[in-house]
Amino acid sequence: MKKLLLFAMLLATVAMTSCSKSSSSPSLVGKWKVVNLISSSSGYTDTYTGVSTDYVEFKTNGTVTSFVDGELTTTSYSVSGTNAVIDGVDYTITTLTTSAATLYHTEGTGSSRYQVTINLRK
Repeated sequence: MKKLLLFAMLLATVAMTSCSKSSSSPSLVGKWKVVNLISSSSGYTDTYTGVSTDYVEFKTNGTVTSFVDGELTTTSYSVSGTNAVIDGVDYTITTLTTSAATLYHTEGTGSSRYQVTINLRK
């Protein structure tokens, strides 16, 4: 009987410790600071470096609000795996951690290729 009670206590201890909160995967949801926005086209590259008031906030209701370079914008977004659609534009999420995110967009080919990289941090 003692062995059975000891086994039951051990099983309960294992069950309680294995039910601890699991770590969730990173998400775009939340308020991010803009590190920089890099756009390139036809061999020309332009970099905007974020300032302390710049932000992008992805909300759980499918809207994203951004304040970048003095301009406030709110639009829709959706995420599926490593793909994000923001205001109808497809982005690839190339980096997503709890403290950093990078979104990349490209369109066209050859000399008419246009690329945008958005670097964010929390």
